[in-house]
Amino acid sequence: MTEERTTTIEFQGEPITVLIENDRPYVAIRPIAERLRLSWSRQLQIIKDDAVLKATVSYKCTVDAGDGKRRKMTFLPLEYLQGWLFKINPAKCRADR
Repeated sequence: MTEERTTTIEFQGEPITVLIENDRPYVAIRPIAERLRLSWSRQLQIIKDDAVLKATVSYKCTVDAGDGKRRKMTFLPLEYLQGWLFKINPAKCRADR
């Protein structure tokens, strides 16, 4: 039986949903991309194009930390979050972001 609970962490002043499933933390990644002012569709494509990240991404229905409504969210295991963040090219980010 899967044991599942949610909690939140603060990321740049905003709550981010963390799903704990069988003692393994998964981080909702769309709110992080949006907080960094990155194109969510582009970031999701980057994850899907990466052999390691695409094997770890999961889609789960849970309560969104931002508004308390239940919705399907995209998660990465916490241990793979840095792998995705390292793929962000700062040279392609606008200076005003």
